[in-house]
Amino acid sequence: MRDHPGPGCGRARRGPLQRRTRGAAAADVTTYFQAANADSKTRIKLFRLAFDAAVSSFAGRQQLYERYYSGDLVRLAGTLWGLYDKDTHIDRITRLLDDLASAEGI
Repeated sequence: MRDHPGPGCGRARRGPLQRRTRGAAAADVTTYFQAANADSKTRIKLFRLAFDAAVSSFAGRQQLYERYYSGDLVRLAGTLWGLYDKDTHIDRITRLLDDLASAEGI
């Protein structure tokens, strides 16, 4: 198995290639990649599909498309923050702190 650098400190594990099931390590791959409900060749295919969907360059392009589909995230977050009514929540927290202070005799 090979490591693929992921974001931050994590790493994604990529399973063996199909050709490994026919080479010198075939017996080990067949033994260690099998599961109760799937043989090693089926599981390697599933690992490859998961890798393509999550880590490959295709997945990166899809993620960028989804991330920037609605525009710049920072600008969108700033706009939403400006539109959000914060006064009711600030008043509620102020009342809570005042009630707490009066209960403690501060």
